[in-house]
Amino acid sequence: MAQLSEFERSYSHVLLYPPQPVAMLEFEGRQGNFSAKMYGFYLQEKRLQLVSGSPVSESFLTWHRTREYDGQNSCVRYRGGKHQQRYTATLVVACRYWFELTDGFWGQYSLTNLPHVSALQLLPFRFKHLVSMQNFVGMIEYLMSWKWSNVLRIVQSMRCRIHDLKFCIDALPLRVGQDGQLLQVGSEYAAGEAVFASDKDAFSYLLSLSMRDLQYRGMRDERVGCFEQKQHANFLLYRRVLQCDNDAAYESLRQEWDTLNRPKYRELTWSPEQADAIARVKKGVSYEDEEDRINSFRFLYINGPPGSGKSAVLLELAVWACAFCCVLIVCPTGYLVHQYKSRLPDIDGIERISVDTIQGVLKYKRAGADGKVQWAPPSALRWIEYICIYSLFITCPCPCPCPCPCSCPCSCPCPCLCPCPCSFLFVSSIKQNWCSFALLYQKCVLFF
Repeated sequence: MAQLSEFERSYSHVLLYPPQPVAMLEFEGRQGNFSAKMYGFYLQEKRLQLVSGSPVSESFLTWHRTREYDGQNSCVRYRGGKHQQRYTATLVVACRYWFELTDGFWGQYSLTNLPHVSALQLLPFRFKHLVSMQNFVGMIEYLMSWKWSNVLRIVQSMRCRIHDLKFCIDALPLRVGQDGQLLQVGSEYAAGEAVFASDKDAFSYLLSLSMRDLQYRGMRDERVGCFEQKQHANFLLYRRVLQCDNDAAYESLRQEWDTLNRPKYRELTWSPEQADAIARVKKGVSYEDEEDRINSFRFLYINGPPGSGKSAVLLELAVWACAFCCVLIVCPTGYLVHQYKSRLPDIDGIERISVDTIQGVLKYKRAGADGKVQWAPPSALRWIEYICIYSLFITCPCPCPCPCPCSCPCSCPCPCLCPCPCSFLFVSSIKQNWCSFALLYQKCVLFF
């Protein structure tokens, strides 16, 4: 114990990976990871609490802090005390939300922070909406259903088909202003009146909660400001869909935003050089015996000017490999990421192809404010089996110009081209004084 950090000695922290509300509608969906199972126990306990006549007093996140899942007995048990514990650990639950600019963030945030007794309450019921922003619209519609009850600080909602939901206002997250003072929830108390007078008020309340949560997580003001502007854009889109005056306009918006139109796959005619490169790559990744793989020729040098078809070869190999493994295409810029995503054809297994920037994959930090962000290892690469990297430019450290004038890469004095037991595919452009390369260890990595 003396070798552990103070945090490890004092705290017991549980990483909570919140599920999506749409996945929690059925019993089978609540049998996934331990967080989904814990959510099922939360709903059961709060429904019994309502039947007994007591309002819901805590959200799923608050409820989860004092409980843990017992995998052996398939039940929930309490873990430690709440304060002044001497031998028990401090209770900490860290939520791992999705990226805050996606609709999945709102689904996870509402499920963990808003008291409810059914995941159906968090999804749209009456409002016109896009499938791509159902969690965003569901939250606003849920808050619009809140009304002040006859008892002070008790809110009731009539949207639930199972129970007449009542919860204490203290179950909601604290909303702290810039001056450090607590802000009230919604409008002034009036029995029977709506808590939020309009959907704009409900949206502003949710936005202030989420922005404060991002600040607590250490995100910079620039990123929080970007998040705020994008959510205002989401609200404008929500209003546009909600105010459609006819079904034709509504269906047109759904086809524009919810339908992913992919191009058809085309059989291309390859040049002898391109066909040879494709055949070599397919052969290089098809070895099942580890000894044969190590003894095979694992070095390939492709020399071609811009426009020679290197991108088409990369895309063809990615489409071929997605049938049996997960593929990651890495690009130097976001523009190229968009270009490759738009060129992915409509075939089975195409969802196993991911496209990202090299900065996003390796989580590089830029000079300046990014230096304050703690570096995180690219653990997401563990599930990737096939990596294609396009135009990763690294300055050649040797005095000879790139591309290397020698005919055999193995005899090149460049450190980046020195022979090694690892297998790698080298692709370069003769009109650029740069070279791109990669080492292939257990994964198959292609650089173009």
